[in-house]
Amino acid sequence: MGVFIAHDPESKRITGNRVAQELVSLPADANVSKSAPERRTANHMAGDERGSAPCPSELPMQRAVRGEAVRNYEMDLVFSDGTVKSVLGNASPLLGEDDKPRGGIAC
Repeated sequence: MGVFIAHDPESKRITGNRVAQELVSLPADANVSKSAPERRTANHMAGDERGSAPCPSELPMQRAVRGEAVRNYEMDLVFSDGTVKSVLGNASPLLGEDDKPRGGIAC
C-alpha cells in the first residue's frame, strides 16, 4: 500500500514509501507535493471522478493538513506520457500536542 506523509502544515513537502513513489513514478527522495514552492514535483496531473483537475489547495492531502479527514476519495493521476492511474484513498491530519494539524498522512 502506498503511504504519503505531509511533513508540514502547509503540505509543501510530501514524501512516500516505496509503493507510493512507484505509484507516482518518482525516485524515493522526491517531493510529491503539488504545493511545493520549487515546482520540481510529481510529473502528473490529478483529476477527480469527473475528469477535472482540482486546484492544489483542494487535493486530499492539502485538505487533511487543514484538519479535515478525507475518506474514500477517487482520483485519476494523468501522466505526461498519457498513462492514467486510478486511485482510491483516505487522508487524515497528523496532530501535534496542541491538537492542531502539523502534517498529514494519506494511503
